Amino acid sequence: MSKFSIKYTDAELLDHLKHSASVVGDPLSIEKYRELGFEPSDKTYSNRFGSWIKALELAGISNTNYKFGSRYTKEESINLLSLYFEENGGVLTYDIYKQKRYKPAHSSLRKKFGSWNNALSAAGISINCSVAEKYTDEQVIGFLQKVNGGEYITVKQFTKRCKDGPSVDTVIGKFGSWKNAIQAAGLVK
Repeated sequence: MSKFSIKYTDAELLDHLKHSASVVGDPLSIEKYRELGFEPSDKTYSNRFGSWIKALELAGISNTNYKFGSRYTKEESINLLSLYFEENGGVLTYDIYKQKRYKPAHSSLRKKFGSWNNALSAAGISINCSVAEKYTDEQVIGFLQKVNGGEYITVKQFTKRCKDGPSVDTVIGKFGSWKNAIQAAGLVK
């Protein structure tokens, strides 16, 4: 147990959350809480109350702008992609989306639409063809097989060993998930 879990009562922790929410002014996301360096840590709340969301609920803090990826409908996801596209001056790349930590998570979009590019297309946003065409599926499979001598490889191992090939994001973008890419390359555990 962390020192904060022991140091504060439940009531004190919830009061800290209420104060943090009043400082932020918007619904209090875990990312914003971390970014602003509030204490005790968000892990303390998760450990004490079971989850960050549960702690917010117990503190009476609105989290209506927070949804897990699976709770966004396709229509909501498309509307958000369009909004983010406009916010970024008519540009929305995978890197911009990840860097700004937009919701729903990019992994949720890939699951919902099959790929990042399919999600963009559904929102009427043209895809960056130069990135999509840089590596063929066969080239990506070749890198996956080569980098670990034809043996199963984790994301972490691939990141360390594959300096001159596709990024993990490219691999996932091509196949929808790391697991799918590994299976396509015949590298199953």
